[in-house]
Amino acid sequence: MKQLCFLQVKRLLKTLPKLCLGAILPVLVTILAIFYESWKSGKKAESALLSSIALVNYDNQAAIDFMMPYFSQIDATKGFQFVFMKEAEAMEELSRGRVCAVLIFPKDMLSGILDATNIHATLYLPAKNSLASLLIESFAKAGTMTLASAQSTIYAADSLYRAYNLSSRDITSITNDLNLATLGNALSREKLFSTRSVSATKGLPLKSYYGATLYLALFLFLASSTGTYFCNAASKTFRSQLRRCGIGSISFELSLFLPIFMLHAFLSFLLYRVLASFLTISQKGLFPACYILFTALCITLFAQFVFRLFADAGRSLLVFLFSGILMLFLSGGFLPYAFLPAVFQRITPFLPLGALLSGLRHLAAGKLLSSDLWLAILHCALLLILTLLTSVREKEERLL
Repeated sequence: MKQLCFLQVKRLLKTLPKLCLGAILPVLVTILAIFYESWKSGKKAESALLSSIALVNYDNQAAIDFMMPYFSQIDATKGFQFVFMKEAEAMEELSRGRVCAVLIFPKDMLSGILDATNIHATLYLPAKNSLASLLIESFAKAGTMTLASAQSTIYAADSLYRAYNLSSRDITSITNDLNLATLGNALSREKLFSTRSVSATKGLPLKSYYGATLYLALFLFLASSTGTYFCNAASKTFRSQLRRCGIGSISFELSLFLPIFMLHAFLSFLLYRVLASFLTISQKGLFPACYILFTALCITLFAQFVFRLFADAGRSLLVFLFSGILMLFLSGGFLPYAFLPAVFQRITPFLPLGALLSGLRHLAAGKLLSSDLWLAILHCALLLILTLLTSVREKEERLL
């Protein structure tokens, strides 16, 4: 058995350049894609303009000019720029998609707010909804409800004072007080709304969230290059000689596993150190090291199971990469759970790479749990059983 392991190590060293080349190519493509996407996003951010809203005013221009500096400084409107236009020009720009909305102020609209005639402004949105137009629609509804509430308060107070024959001075005083109160509520959203922060990455920084995905994806590409090593393990003649020497299928699979696992363990710690410095992972010690070791063990067993099951390097490679990437996707590796069906989050612990990815996220957040390690051990045990069953199946096929 020792001699067989030694021979497998020599065989691995001979094929190591091919393994490295097969692993480097997809890794380089991934890194180039990441840098290209970052560069493209940066260029888009530099050239991005605020969403434009066309304003058509038939009311008192001086009053509108007085209001606009305050209105444009509200948090809800900071993502938009307001441009005054003629109505025909504004509707033309809306049809061409150059503005995301057209807001028309009719004549006597501002004075109508005071005398309860309530002449409504008209808001036009594009036929095809965009994020900007949906936001504007929501803001318009909220503004309408706020204004209606303020007016109802003032009119109710006015009716009450008149019903009890109070003086006009008292009505003026309470109206001024209510105007200041409602205006203060409108300008200070903390009085009307409570703020609740929702994180698609569950509080984990975006860099750490996708850093965990990148670590596992790169490791998946590294393991994908072992197809020729596993699939072209030995000829039938050599296997017959091994059986005559008392070395069975399980011992042979173990001799294949140990060299690759040692290589993957070394690469996993190397890759972890690189990403740990990039992500500034605070959790250190024996516990995270054990988890990284079982990550290498799980991926090695997964690779050995797939490549030994199909016994064809090309077909096995497609199955290995497709199933690995699919598990990463279902585990929220590319799109956070907030953008995926809720069932995906529930099936994540049952996927080998999903369980590993969840633990890596906890590790990136400095909150690695013992349950993460036990779940990785459980998946390693299941993959080991499947690999041994594959070996037994091959043995039975040879006997037939």
